[in-house]
Amino acid sequence: MSFGADFERAMCSFNAMGGEFSGNDDTATVVAYVVRGDTVEFSTAVCAPHDRFNVAVGGAIALERFMEGRTVTMRRADCAFL
Repeated sequence: MSFGADFERAMCSFNAMGGEFSGNDDTATVVAYVVRGDTVEFSTAVCAPHDRFNVAVGGAIALERFMEGRTVTMRRADCAFL
């Protein structure tokens, strides 16, 4: 994973799509998502049990997965993280 110029370009592209993040300390999960009408496209990053949760690292991983197209699309009404 690159945190250099490639990451900055990915973040700018994600923001231009209307992308947002949702983090949850209780489940050590970060979701990168874009709402598109009645659907939500998203990717996740879940902290491994032996690691310490860091929302910034989780956000970078979720963003990387989103930009690589490793996403899921669901109905907005079914997304508990919104």
